[in-house]
Amino acid sequence: MKKEYLFHTLLIVLFFVIQYSFVRILPTPFNGLNVILISLVFVLVLEGREKAFLWAVGFGFLSGSFSFFRLNIDLLLLPLFVVYNDFLLVNFFTNRSLYSYLIMTTSSIFFYNILFFAIYNGFYGEVEQGVVKMIFGYFDDGFKPILINIFFSVIIFYLFNFVGKKFKPAFLDTTMK
Repeated sequence: MKKEYLFHTLLIVLFFVIQYSFVRILPTPFNGLNVILISLVFVLVLEGREKAFLWAVGFGFLSGSFSFFRLNIDLLLLPLFVVYNDFLLVNFFTNRSLYSYLIMTTSSIFFYNILFFAIYNGFYGEVEQGVVKMIFGYFDDGFKPILINIFFSVIIFYLFNFVGKKFKPAFLDTTMK
């Protein structure tokens, strides 16, 4: 059991280092990749909500320790992100197909960015400009960051599909009786 927690802790640190050390220095369309959110969706689907919640808290503490904000926004938002994804997974998606995973990843990236900018603008921004300008300011690059996240989600999905049989590249599972 201790080895499993050590393994998960090392993966959390590894993904955090990849996100904040390597991804942020990539050229403009690729620096929108969010390794943390994609990994949280995969942990939720593969391991369950308890492990995903622990990963979210771990990412939140690491993000807060390397952040210059007075309020650790990620410690608040990442568990909400897991709750949102768990709600989608339990109520709307019945299998682990590519299409359901992509819809869940895309909608949760929108959810995370809208809440992040709303909270960030509420605490640090000018109140008279409003949250709407902050949200649409994120999409000034177009939908390139979201398309990059979807592209890497598909790659990771097919890697996991090649290694294990927990995911299905079909939309509906026709083998269920």
